[in-house]
Amino acid sequence: MSDYRPIKNQILMDHGANLRVHYDIIGMLRVGVNHLVIPEDRLHNGDTIGAALCNQYFEQDFETCIAWCIEYAPSFLLFSPELQKAVVSLVYLTGGPRIWLSELLAHIEKEKNYDRAIEILERSPWFYRSPVIVGRLITILKTLKKGGSDV
Repeated sequence: MSDYRPIKNQILMDHGANLRVHYDIIGMLRVGVNHLVIPEDRLHNGDTIGAALCNQYFEQDFETCIAWCIEYAPSFLLFSPELQKAVVSLVYLTGGPRIWLSELLAHIEKEKNYDRAIEILERSPWFYRSPVIVGRLITILKTLKKGGSDV
């Protein structure tokens, strides 16, 4: 899939955009579309950024996210659009590769072990922090488990 607009739109719907630098629920500085503020950004809690910088951060973070998805699930580009959106939104939310995410993608992509993938999601801290995003992926995996088409 070369047209990532639907995935970007899903992320924007899931995360929104906040032009004011703020602390997220786990105490990390964020701005824009869930961009993790790093020292090189030279931003502090309460600072405000413009729409152009917000878009720049989003594009950079999105490209990094897609690269992680492809690295950890080489057949990612063959996933259905709905599965792509759900996976990218979760990876974007969590800020990148985590051990449990790479395990999750292995169960989805290589083993087709959807029960184990669902279990990983239900045990992740994000299950409670972002139930809509995680729930969307669980619903897709349950459809796959029942023999629905996707990956």
